[in-house]
Amino acid sequence: MDGITEQFSLLSHLQPALHKNFPTSLTLAEQFATIFSNAGIFSNAIDLRVKITEKYKQILGEDHPSTLTSMVNIAASYSALGKYADAEQLERIVLEKRRVLL
Repeated sequence: MDGITEQFSLLSHLQPALHKNFPTSLTLAEQFATIFSNAGIFSNAIDLRVKITEKYKQILGEDHPSTLTSMVNIAASYSALGKYADAEQLERIVLEKRRVLL
């Protein structure tokens, strides 16, 4: 089993962990989303990152730096898929939130 196949085999263990709202579970989920992106599976990365962002919003709030970073990661995946308008819209939201926070 190669590294990427092994990493994908561990993915089935991620879903139950996400339901527990542990920050370490979200960090692990972010790593899996990065694996999807690195493998060129951007739609899966987006799906997972949207779930992660929703969890961050619930746990940390909409304006927390981790939430905003997660939103930027979604925008990067949109851009990689050529969904530039979606990426720009999300980036603008994050930029405005960061302006207000500063």
